[in-house]
Amino acid sequence: AITCNPLEWMVGTDIELTSVEVKLSFDAKGLWQAAHYRNFSHYVYLACYESPELLRNKLDGRLYEMAVEMDLGILSLTPAGAGGKGVKCMEINSPIRQTPRLSEVDLLLSAYADLLKLEKPGRRMLSQMQNV
Repeated sequence: AITCNPLEWMVGTDIELTSVEVKLSFDAKGLWQAAHYRNFSHYVYLACYESPELLRNKLDGRLYEMAVEMDLGILSLTPAGAGGKGVKCMEINSPIRQTPRLSEVDLLLSAYADLLKLEKPGRRMLSQMQNV
């Protein structure tokens, strides 16, 4: 998810990135993959298709504690609706805002600029300097 907030008192915009790593089960591999996203995201979630109780108690609770210590958000995905055809999403832990390096955010946005129909960061900076 990308949130772009125009700033009235500054040139440009404030961009926040939220990343979600989705896994069928809560395990160390998924935890480390989600933790890697802190390099370029402001908020990071690990979403797993397991009940909240199972998420909290995996490996005697150590895996959950590690996720909390890494400031990751945890989402529980469980069957919902008639016949369990839907998915219920419950936030188990809220992520703590990270402060990734601007160069890492710009690199990610540049890589996906065309797909997301975003102005590439370099072009954005150039147009801002021309307007000053």
